[in-house]
Amino acid sequence: LVQGYASAQLDYKKWLTLNITGRNERTSTLAKGQNSFFYPSVSLGWIVNESLNWNPSWLDYLKIRTSYAQVGNDASPYSLATYYSSTTLNGSIQGQTLNFPFNGLAGSRLTRPLGNVNLKPEQITSYEGGIETWLFRNRIGLDVSVYKNESRNQILPVSIPTSTGYSSFTTNAGLIVNKGIEAILTLVPVNTSAFRWSAVLNFSHNQSMVHSLTGEGSMISLMSTNGGTQVIMEGQPFSVIYGRALSTNAEGKTVIDDRATINGVPNTNYGFPIPEATPSVIGDPNPLWNAGLRNTFTYKNFTLSFLFDNRYKFDIYNSTQAQMVSNGVSKLTENRYDQIVFEGAGLTSGKPNDIKVVPGETWYRSTINYGAMYVEKDLWWIRLRDLNVSYSLPKSVLDRLKLSELELTFTGRNLLLFTNYSGPDPDVNLRGGFTNGFGSDFFNYPTTKSYGVSLHASF
Repeated sequence: LVQGYASAQLDYKKWLTLNITGRNERTSTLAKGQNSFFYPSVSLGWIVNESLNWNPSWLDYLKIRTSYAQVGNDASPYSLATYYSSTTLNGSIQGQTLNFPFNGLAGSRLTRPLGNVNLKPEQITSYEGGIETWLFRNRIGLDVSVYKNESRNQILPVSIPTSTGYSSFTTNAGLIVNKGIEAILTLVPVNTSAFRWSAVLNFSHNQSMVHSLTGEGSMISLMSTNGGTQVIMEGQPFSVIYGRALSTNAEGKTVIDDRATINGVPNTNYGFPIPEATPSVIGDPNPLWNAGLRNTFTYKNFTLSFLFDNRYKFDIYNSTQAQMVSNGVSKLTENRYDQIVFEGAGLTSGKPNDIKVVPGETWYRSTINYGAMYVEKDLWWIRLRDLNVSYSLPKSVLDRLKLSELELTFTGRNLLLFTNYSGPDPDVNLRGGFTNGFGSDFFNYPTTKSYGVSLHASF
């Protein structure tokens, strides 16, 4: 990687600042003709109260800012081609023993990721505007930003059928736009010589939208498990959940197959729901908002601090439940040999269903193909993300010990969780950093609860 960088800073009377930067990178991880890219940035800040000599007693600081920036990214090494790697094999087929390497000769095989020589550099263009103010002798602070990020040619690893001989393929994703608002409210309700209470509330709302995709397809699969696939699809938010659903009528009721026979042949699906013939978008894991509230209480040499965070109105594909139902080990399958009536309306009659059926193993095994049955919607959580209790030795003791600071802190993380999700933890990411897709839970481990203690000393 070879890069050049230039920057300029202009300042007028300390209340108007202009920053300009430019960077050009040349990388070896992209093909010639695509491996050199330039990205600039410009930001402007205006401290309003100082420029206008406006100093009311309740206003301490007021700043308006705006910025434009571009960021370029290259691909990971070895993304352009499909390479060979050394391999071994031990086994037998039809009584013939196979051992590899053969006669001591080393062997190789093609790696599973499929290379893409046509990769382009990723470019993210950001527009942002904001305001920051402090009021009443810095007892109230507010920082609000609105933004729009345009990601062009985003480099993403996508899963492909293993029947191709490969497991994944790296490609450019077209144009994905994120826009939203971020806000931080800081309050200091109490501030005395012995006691101080401060609270910081942060809030963010983001809307993502896939405007276009590179290539012929209108959809890219990010990851898949059972009946749910996280996809990038034109006209939809990033990483929506795609799969089959049960058919519904105009009133939103599940359509039940009330045909006892079809062409004179007994209908094996009589009394059961009718699935949709083709998959569709069945869920959106992107939340309406994220929020966090940190409170800090300080009394003399003791400090108590804790953070609650919140995520609201998002969907998760509970693939764990789908698999357990298919395996017959979920509580939902307890009635598999009982007579039940599926709630819904008849296909031909349109009337409320009253056909009694025994679901049995066949029905419950088939539901793993209908991902919409296991998408849990409008989820939320409130989590005690961390709690810290600290004690600092007073200065009189520090002087005798010839120390400038000595602080003992007890910490707990992920201590409490309140949620309407049926699984163990709605904060899930099935494939970790392997893919950008999210929103599926497949026997994921819950977030770890931990405790710790630390000692900080300065001499």
